[in-house]
Amino acid sequence: MEQANIKKTKKKLNKIFLIGFMCSGKTVAGKLLAKRLNLKFKDSDKEIEKIYKKKISAIIQEDGINYFRQIEEKTVKKLINKQNIIIAMGGGIMSCKPWPEYLKGKGLSVYLSCSIEELKKRLLIKENTRPQIGKDSAKKTGDAIKKLLIKRLPYYNKADLKLSVTKLSPTQTARKIEKLIIYAKED
Repeated sequence: MEQANIKKTKKKLNKIFLIGFMCSGKTVAGKLLAKRLNLKFKDSDKEIEKIYKKKISAIIQEDGINYFRQIEEKTVKKLINKQNIIIAMGGGIMSCKPWPEYLKGKGLSVYLSCSIEELKKRLLIKENTRPQIGKDSAKKTGDAIKKLLIKRLPYYNKADLKLSVTKLSPTQTARKIEKLIIYAKED
C-alpha cells in the first residue's frame, strides 16, 4: 500500500528524511536514492558511531537509552542543517515526541513501512543484535517488533509520504520514492 500525503509543490525538495523501523531498508534504499538524485547521504546511526567511536548497542548498554537519545538528537539536528541531503533516521527517533513536528517544513519525510513478518526475517538474518529487540527466539523477536512498532506507528504515520516496502527491493524502493518526489515537483 502506498500513500502520498504530499501535494504538488514548487518548493525545492533537497532534504529527504527516511524514517521507519530498524531493518526497513532506510540505509540501503537511501544510498541508492541519493545516487539517483545526486544528493549526499548520511545514516544518523553511522554518524553517531563515527563521532562517538562506539557501536550504538555499546552506547545504549554502557550509557543508557536516555543518553543515546540526547546524542542522537544533537547529531541529527546537525545533519538536518545541511543542504542537498538524504538522511536515514534511527528507527526510534520519531517516537521522541517533538520529532514529527520538528521535521515539518525542513524537508520531505518518507516512512518506509514493512510488515512485522518481513522485519522479523530481516532482523533474524542480522543475528538480532539490536538493543531494543534483544537476542531471543523468532517468536519473542516477533513479539518485541510488534510491541515497538505499535508504539512508534502514530509517529511514523505523520510522515509526508508512506511507502510499503515489504515486497520491494532497495532499488525498487529508491525508484518509487524518486517517482513520488518528481510528482510532487511537477507543475
